[in-house]
Amino acid sequence: MSETGAPKVSIGLPVYNGARYLAEAIESVLAQDFEDFELILSDNASTDETPDICKSFAAADPRVKYVRHPRNIGAAKNHNYTFLAASGEFFQWFAHDDVLGPQFLSLCLSEYERRDAEPMLVYPKFEFIDENSNILDRPKRTVVATAENASARLVQTLDSIGAMIEVYGLFRKASLARTRLVGSYVSSDLFFLAECALIGPIVCAEGEPQFFRRMHGGSSRQANITDETVLQWFDPDAAVSRPAGRRARSYNYYLQSGVEEYMKAVLLVRDIPFSQRAGAFGALLARRIRKKLRPRSRKPVRKYSRPKP
Repeated sequence: MSETGAPKVSIGLPVYNGARYLAEAIESVLAQDFEDFELILSDNASTDETPDICKSFAAADPRVKYVRHPRNIGAAKNHNYTFLAASGEFFQWFAHDDVLGPQFLSLCLSEYERRDAEPMLVYPKFEFIDENSNILDRPKRTVVATAENASARLVQTLDSIGAMIEVYGLFRKASLARTRLVGSYVSSDLFFLAECALIGPIVCAEGEPQFFRRMHGGSSRQANITDETVLQWFDPDAAVSRPAGRRARSYNYYLQSGVEEYMKAVLLVRDIPFSQRAGAFGALLARRIRKKLRPRSRKPVRKYSRPKP
């Protein structure tokens, strides 16, 4: 612990009805070889055994903090709550059905220490696992954006977006506070990652995989298959209040045609030098022109990939 008593790392675990895999996820955090952390369990008014599991771990280990919301505030607000409640110098989001390798924290922290240019985000190599924790495969592409210029990092990010596992890496909390965090709308994680690239390098640490994303039928990306259900998952209140006739825009829209949304991210991210902000706008405009001139593709629309509750 630091002289103030705050931990070096805060881990935010937002959860809703995650009893099936929650204990394994928490145990993987408590098994880290770097021990100076706090684990914030933020229960989104679960109706299964989630509260009992959380209370049990909180009673057994003082590093585990448990908070229960009186109603379901949506996945986005629950993610952001864990960040606002964190006291550590570094911060990580973690899903209730994923698993960390024992060196996740130490590996990411060592990457911060050895680099001259301060990374915005460091994440380890990762693999997909099934319901029984068997290894499935590794992602075919990940985001690595290490250019010196913010506009170049933005282009690197947009050209390599894939499974979006990077958002579960380790951030310096002060840098993460410069973003808008997770928005209560479809595909907000895409714009969040773009903001991260504008602020600083996105780095993949060398070494063995230390993050395991679980693929199963009950995960958010499998259970929510329409734009409407995705929006309700992000923010139940927004889904109710949206005017009739207005459809939620899909992941594919934002990835391929939502240049204006990325421009908004460039405009609103905090403390970016004017020259780099202007360069990022220019890169996005050039990208939009290229897409207008490019023949339309008949490839199938890709499925959603986004943070879990």
